[in-house]
Amino acid sequence: MPRRLRNWIAAGLPLLLLGGFALACSSRAAPANVGSTYPLAPPIQQFVEEHGGLRLLGDPLEPAIEVDGIARQTFSNVQVIFGPSAGTSGYTGLAPLGWRLGLAQPPSPAGPPWPGTASAPNRDVGASPNKDVGARYFDTTGHTLDAGFVSLFQELGGETVVGAPIAEAEAYDDQVIQYFENVGMVRNMGAASSEARLLPLGAAALKEFAGHTVEGFRILPGREIVLRPFQLFVVPLGGEAIFGRPLSEPTLTQDGAIEQVYERAILYSPENAPGESYLRPLGAQLGPPDATVGPSVDSDSIYFSSTGHNVRWAFAYFFLNHGEERILGRPLEEAKLDGAFLSQRFENVVLRYDFTLPSHLAVQLEPLGRDAYVQRASAGAQPIPPDPDLASTPPPAANVWVTVQAWAEHPSLPSFVPQRIIVRVSRPDGTPWIGARPIVAVTTAARGTFFPLVQPTDVQGSSVLVLELADLLPGEIVNFEVAIAGEEGIGYAFGQFAAPLDAP
Repeated sequence: MPRRLRNWIAAGLPLLLLGGFALACSSRAAPANVGSTYPLAPPIQQFVEEHGGLRLLGDPLEPAIEVDGIARQTFSNVQVIFGPSAGTSGYTGLAPLGWRLGLAQPPSPAGPPWPGTASAPNRDVGASPNKDVGARYFDTTGHTLDAGFVSLFQELGGETVVGAPIAEAEAYDDQVIQYFENVGMVRNMGAASSEARLLPLGAAALKEFAGHTVEGFRILPGREIVLRPFQLFVVPLGGEAIFGRPLSEPTLTQDGAIEQVYERAILYSPENAPGESYLRPLGAQLGPPDATVGPSVDSDSIYFSSTGHNVRWAFAYFFLNHGEERILGRPLEEAKLDGAFLSQRFENVVLRYDFTLPSHLAVQLEPLGRDAYVQRASAGAQPIPPDPDLASTPPPAANVWVTVQAWAEHPSLPSFVPQRIIVRVSRPDGTPWIGARPIVAVTTAARGTFFPLVQPTDVQGSSVLVLELADLLPGEIVNFEVAIAGEEGIGYAFGQFAAPLDAP
């Protein structure tokens, strides 16, 4: 490893962030009795006993360690944390090892289950080979809990303890694995949900740094151990669910920068600013900018006079919340329909809007890093084959725009009055689209983004959503987005309204 890279990593990065990799158990059970048996801190012991005990969580691999008032103890399969909170009893729960170990995948639409699993998104699965039920799609992360892991998911305490799934269930050899925010799960192919067990993510978090030798797991294809020196940079921006996983080790480039290729971007730290991280201009390398246009009349539009292009709609929201020009670069074209997606090219990335995903997850980065990685590969190198989830989604039957209008009945909401959002959808020929099912995402400070149930459009192509919002802040601006996709085409609309100044 180059000296500068060693020094840069040693200077300011927690060691835990350097070793994300995926694991699956071998045919034997997860490791047990690794090293000494360490005592459990009282609140941690209570948590362990209430959530399956050492039988599920594995044996402790280290004593309880306290840093800045937060106690941590790592077990074979999990890491339990305890700290003060607003309550008198404090907070005890699982650390998000799934995120920390880089196991998140980009969101997937709710669709048919992949072969070999029992999942059927958006409904209970009563006809699976194992007669397991409970598979469901999580809008928060854009992934489906596989029915084969439902029993273990519930036994551990559900989403409150396990977290939401951050990857789809996948088959490897004779096993099925799935990663969640806090744990990983594995079962043999065809086994009942009751036979699922946890992966040793706790051991994975310590293996490279504390010297533990853990038997009973192997590294899976495509998820090799890769240093992740940019983890502190990517995590606040959405982590590997946004940027994809790293395809290369960090390297020292000719310009003196530390660089690492991810699936959807190339990250680098310049020689003269080793603490800073940026993206290479992969979008600009695709060609010259499109012809300039004037500023948009849309209220949410951001106009760049330097390139003559607008950033609008969901792309504007994503742009403002993902580093803006410093990270994504300036827009080089207007948003345009590209197959089944809405896309827009920036200096560093290409954004696409996937209408099959929940609106807060629908903006994704195209895999420009993977393309660059393949192009850079030397004659003797073997490029990583494309992941199935990166393949283009087949376009809808009618790949055209429909007209979506959405507005709030009360632009400035009176006190103690429900808000009504009216949605109207028209076919390309101007006639009402009857029976359309809009997806509406509402974002408030207290609740974040949520997706209220919307009735299908009536004979006039209209649907009315009634919102009871008792927890708004005084004067708060509430944003809402409407997306539609179906046999008639695809469309999008954005709106907002203001809460009363005397809101409770």
